[in-house]
This record gives sequence, C-alpha cells and structure tokens, in this order.
Amino acid sequence: MEQLRCTDIGEATLRGWIRDIKPSDLFPGEPIRTKILGFDLLTFEEQIEWIVAVKSALTKKRDEIESYVENSNSKFQAFANQDALGALRARMDWLNTMMFELIKNEPDHGSSEQA
Repeated sequence: MEQLRCTDIGEATLRGWIRDIKPSDLFPGEPIRTKILGFDLLTFEEQIEWIVAVKSALTKKRDEIESYVENSNSKFQAFANQDALGALRARMDWLNTMMFELIKNEPDHGSSEQA
C-alpha cells in the first residue's frame, strides 16, 4: 500500500491554514439558503417539489457521510462527520419547517374554509 506524506513546507502551510480562522469560515456561503430568497418566482408546486428534491439529496449525502465514517481510520474523522451530520439534520429541520409553513399558508392547502 502506497503512503503519501506532505513535505515540511506543505505541512507548515497546512498548519497555518488550519490555525487561520477567517470570518468566511464561520458562516460559509450556501447556495441552498440563497436560492430561498428568490422563492417568490416559483409556483407553490415548484416550491414544494424543490424542497422535496433538496431533502432527498440531503438524505443521500447523509448516507454517504455515515458510510464514510465506517470506513475511515482517522481519529478526527468522526468529529468532522459529526459536524457535517449535525448541519444536515439542521438543514432538514429547516426545510421541514419551511414546507409546513408553505402548506399552512397556501390558500388552497392550509385552510379548510373554501371561498
């Protein structure tokens, strides 16, 4: 089995990158979150379809991460994956809340009163 290793310069650069915490590291850009800002352009049905598609993709990503944890031998991989899984769970909760609110507030879906 081939084993790769950083040069001393590469390791020093990597250490510096790890230690340097930038504001952009704390709240990275999220296209999913940004796309929500234009949701008024979609029909109700398109909004629901989009949420369902994102939730499906997140579920696949979660399964990928869980599988990766099982096959990793890095002692810090579990911590990184814990963070990733927590972020995915939070995103799923956010989408569930969003879908609930959309359905509840959609005149044809959220009310038992008919005009």
